[in-house]
Amino acid sequence: MRSVAAVGHEIGLLAYDPVTWTDRAAFTDEVWTSRQVKKGVELFESVFQTSPKAIAVPGWQINPHLLREEEALGLLYASDVRGRAAFFPVMQGVESTCPQLPTTLPVLGELLRNNNEVTTENVHEYIYAESQYILPNGHIYSLDAEIEGVEFLQLFEKLIVMWKNYGDGLSSLVGLYETVNREKLSRHQIGWSDEDNPGCYVATQSLAV
Repeated sequence: MRSVAAVGHEIGLLAYDPVTWTDRAAFTDEVWTSRQVKKGVELFESVFQTSPKAIAVPGWQINPHLLREEEALGLLYASDVRGRAAFFPVMQGVESTCPQLPTTLPVLGELLRNNNEVTTENVHEYIYAESQYILPNGHIYSLDAEIEGVEFLQLFEKLIVMWKNYGDGLSSLVGLYETVNREKLSRHQIGWSDEDNPGCYVATQSLAV
């Protein structure tokens, strides 16, 4: 992990225990949330000898207590939800000044489940096609190498080449963050949606407030 950071890749916090977080985060209390975030930060600092500047919790599973934790940590940004543009989050009366940079593109599993024409051989073409729709802050794609597997990673290399040859190419999340005008960001409620995966609800950018 240190070698990844050493060559210039952006690093951030996922969760202390990703599986447990995915199962419990949406329904848990402030004490549990604070403890999990603290453990994650401490472990991150022990590995990298620096504090995390960003977070992207697993499974787009959040709660209002997490918003407080992210603001208190002074993170540059969080990427915890699905959506279409950068925003300041509001959830169950809790507001945060830590901006959300939401995942905008469908992930591999969703495309394979929801479209009979999509296969493991052509799924990268569908992801690329979705990325052609213009959004205010560009697109954000989420990939979990442990889940997607080696087969898709080979296709992902093709997808990277396609993106590099299109428009402004690729950017890290912190690079995208640096293009965002915080003074013009609107506040949006965070709700729950299972639009792309029926029965599996994920935190989603909702109405502006």
